[in-house]
Amino acid sequence: MRYYYEDIGELPLYNWIKITGGDLTYCRKDVLKGLEGSDLIYYDIIKDDNYKEFGVVKEYLTLLNIELELAESMLDWVITGKNFIKNKIAMLETELSDILNREDKGGDVNETLIRLWKWMGSKVDAKTTTVMEFKIMVGMYIEEVNQQNKK
Repeated sequence: MRYYYEDIGELPLYNWIKITGGDLTYCRKDVLKGLEGSDLIYYDIIKDDNYKEFGVVKEYLTLLNIELELAESMLDWVITGKNFIKNKIAMLETELSDILNREDKGGDVNETLIRLWKWMGSKVDAKTTTVMEFKIMVGMYIEEVNQQNKK
């Protein structure tokens, strides 16, 4: 659909920060055009493209494991009706909520942008830099820092 971004090669970093902060309307090229139901579909498309290009990070695997354990516990509770499983469900929901509602969302990206600006000697504009460009810059920065640390 032409109203949505479909890959990280065209998605502005600013939009990615907003999306990972929970506002999926930024999957749209124009936040006023599109449908709420399509936002989640295109978020998955963008997310899959990110994984295809850069792999899955450890934090995401942790999140998936908690979601899987939560789903299994809910099924156990429905099947067995044992009340002690409710406690496990409540603990997993709290853990999941804590991860999803961290207050520092985007903080790491903003800090990294500042480091990149300093390293490059010029400002990186989050609204015109794509997620792909940003990740490549970060990779180059890390590579240079590692080389300097070897000296």
